[in-house]
Amino acid sequence: MKVAVLIDAWFPIVGGGQVHVAKICQILAKKFNYNIEIITSRLGMEKLKMEAKPLCFAAKNEKWRQSLSASQRKITNQNLKITRLGPAWSFENVFGRIIFLFLATLKLFFENYNLISAQAFLPAIPAKIAKFAKSTPVVLTVHGVSVNVWEELTGKFSAKVFKIIEKLILFKFKYDYQISVSADFLKYPNVNKRIAVIGNGVDWDQFEKVKVRKASPFKILFVGRLHPQKGLVYLAEAVKIVVKKYPQVYVVIVGEGPKKQGLKKYIKKIGVSKYFIFKGMIFGGELIKEYKSSHLFVLPSVYEGLPLTLLEAWAAKLPVVATKVGEVSNLIQNGVNGVLVEPANSNELAKAITFVIEDENRNKLGEEGAKIAKKYNWDEIAERIYKIFQKVIK
Repeated sequence: MKVAVLIDAWFPIVGGGQVHVAKICQILAKKFNYNIEIITSRLGMEKLKMEAKPLCFAAKNEKWRQSLSASQRKITNQNLKITRLGPAWSFENVFGRIIFLFLATLKLFFENYNLISAQAFLPAIPAKIAKFAKSTPVVLTVHGVSVNVWEELTGKFSAKVFKIIEKLILFKFKYDYQISVSADFLKYPNVNKRIAVIGNGVDWDQFEKVKVRKASPFKILFVGRLHPQKGLVYLAEAVKIVVKKYPQVYVVIVGEGPKKQGLKKYIKKIGVSKYFIFKGMIFGGELIKEYKSSHLFVLPSVYEGLPLTLLEAWAAKLPVVATKVGEVSNLIQNGVNGVLVEPANSNELAKAITFVIEDENRNKLGEEGAKIAKKYNWDEIAERIYKIFQKVIK
């Protein structure tokens, strides 16, 4: 069974979508003997000279090389390969994205696949063209819906354009099946009726193996791509409020992204740069150590699907403060396994962080969250996706 998996961003651009695709493809190739080709772009590779490898990358920069676990660097399955198309420009480059979509369309047209798995939303365009031209079945996987926040994340003109495109692709184009990582996708009017909600997973056993002491003083952790979606400016503003009462608190930011320098400038502008530590990309056991040495995980996103980092924080038994977006608002019971706040609200976020700092029973929040994280198993998730693929192909 030959499957093309289309995703427009790949390592070193790291987010929930990339990890989801990597995990699912590994299992489909190994357990179900699928022949999988991940078709992606070279966007984001302009600053790091690296050689592309299936599922991950090996940077010539020693710092990046050390951050990757041995399992991530090795090619472990001959049924799995990655094809990068287009120029190695910035991921934000619009022309680079257009070139990738054009080349991906040509590849799908001239090669034969039993199924195309498109990761929303732009890769759906070449997938739909291939379906029209060759009747190749298409399954669209949605990792989050941002149609209601484009104005907040971009300029007015570009917001309108991208909002229209996203709505068309997600809700007006017909697919053989749609998969969403979060149930909030179902609330939108949609021409597609075959829709499954299948979340992300977490490597619970890997978290159990790592033992580390809690940091001192109180450590707040954020893990994710440094992008306006993640609402980090609101976290910075909230920290400015919190440190007036608790000046020993500090925040560790794990991740990279196009807005890193802009975020650093803003943090400096509002006078809280000394409370923030940027650690860049961290993988494997070192990332788990960051989780388990922290006292609180904060996810201030303005939109999400089902964020992997939420499950990872719970696997580390961390208390969580997060915004009411996507599947987050369905998973977190306020005051039971975490604290929910409205998105884009710095004052409310500050109150929630202060509440957790002052709560002597805050570990209970993390322990309750861990019960939920245990339910999200990558093997079971991959099997559900496999059954949908088989149904579509038949």
